[in-house]
Amino acid sequence: MFKPIDTANDRIVALDAIGTLTDQDYTQTLVPLVDHQLAGGKTGVMLLRFGPDFIGYAAHDLWDQGIFGLHHWNDFHRIAILSDHDWITSGLRIFSTLFPGQLRIYSADDLEHAITWLEGD
Repeated sequence: MFKPIDTANDRIVALDAIGTLTDQDYTQTLVPLVDHQLAGGKTGVMLLRFGPDFIGYAAHDLWDQGIFGLHHWNDFHRIAILSDHDWITSGLRIFSTLFPGQLRIYSADDLEHAITWLEGD
């Protein structure tokens, strides 16, 4: 599931990924938050934390993640990913060069630095 992270900045879509993510997590949590944030043609900033309580993705969720990413490819100018899972950080480092915005990877417990970077211009 996705659990919102309170950042005291409503400009940031910030979520904790907990347990095993499913397609319902995307359709009922992530997509409505992103649609609200991007209303009016704004570009946004996003923070996703994959901490120690994150297990992985349900099989169908990988498809949802890919479709979500393609649909919103140009909508975010900054994304911060917080994770200590090697398989996540390694994959992101490979694909980060293709992302048109800025993507930074932080340790799962480095929330404060990630938020500070997202708030900068």
